[in-house]
Amino acid sequence: MRIVIADDDMLVSGALRTILEKDQDIEVQGIASNGKEAIELYRKYEPDVLLMDEPLSNLDAKLRVEMRSAIREVQKQVGITTVYVTHDQEEALSISDRIAVMKKGEIQQTARPHTVYTRPYNVFVSTFIGHSNLFRGRLQEAKEGLKAVFADGYEMPLTTLGAEASPGMEVIISVRPEEFSIQPEGQGVRCRVHSKVFLGKYINYGLEFPEEMLIPDQPSIEFSQDLGHAEQILEVGDMVTLRPNPMKVNVFSADGSHSLMEGVVQNE
Repeated sequence: MRIVIADDDMLVSGALRTILEKDQDIEVQGIASNGKEAIELYRKYEPDVLLMDEPLSNLDAKLRVEMRSAIREVQKQVGITTVYVTHDQEEALSISDRIAVMKKGEIQQTARPHTVYTRPYNVFVSTFIGHSNLFRGRLQEAKEGLKAVFADGYEMPLTTLGAEASPGMEVIISVRPEEFSIQPEGQGVRCRVHSKVFLGKYINYGLEFPEEMLIPDQPSIEFSQDLGHAEQILEVGDMVTLRPNPMKVNVFSADGSHSLMEGVVQNE
């Protein structure tokens, strides 16, 4: 097997080369210090596998976007197997066919980018890939199936739970910032806006909820508002009612170890 390595740390690349070449079936044909060099080496050697470890980390934001597009384009044109290691979530989602999310050396979930983001296998994946707001909840019987009841009493009917979910279960309800919508009082969870950041297409609000509603030790609770569809702009200090989208939220076991949603798998 012929491999080209791309890593901005040449000491790491050299060590990796030494390890890989202990296997007599592996030949490391070249080492690149960035994504551009990796593409050049690929065109020169046409290896079987391209191994890229944070190849764009030293580039400015605009060039990172341009280079990941170039890497993706070349990879698609030639069909080379590429293993791409990154801590940049946007980079991982945009460049990959499949993502493997790891924690302390163990794979938590392997799936398509859309699956990893919309139906994460556990709380770690939910909070590592993108931002997720985590609420305490309990499952109860509803007219049709089950409903999730938040700690403040708001009830959210759910039709996407799997067979393991049952009435009385304590659960973690995961809501991404873009899955909230502003509603009249009584039709969602009530909170206070404590910060506001304008991001062009979006406004990102920091929210305050009663402590008993939340899973502890979260960095922030957020609502992301798409200004292309916004009918009401909030201000710091406003009290607001937000409705989580029941078709989008994720529900996890009380310990966060696995999803209770229908059809979610660890390896897709």
